[in-house]
Amino acid sequence: MFQYYLGRQNEKPKKAIDIRAQAYLDLVNIVAEITFSVKHEEKRNLEQLQQFTRANSRVVLIGSNEVVNGLHHV
Repeated sequence: MFQYYLGRQNEKPKKAIDIRAQAYLDLVNIVAEITFSVKHEEKRNLEQLQQFTRANSRVVLIGSNEVVNGLHHV
C-alpha cells in the first residue's frame, strides 16, 4: 500500500511537467504556423487565431513565472 502511494506521488510531478511541456509546444507550433503563413503572404484564418489564443492562455495559466513574464515582454 505504501509503495502504491509513493508511486502515485511520483506520477503527479511527471504529469504536471508533461502538461506544461505540451502547452509550450502547442504555443510554439501555432506561432510557427502563423509566421509561416505571414512569410508566404497567406492570410491568417480565424482558426489559427483561436488556436493561438487557447495556447497562449494555457501557457499563462500553467507556465512557469519566467515563461509568462517572457511572453509579456514580447
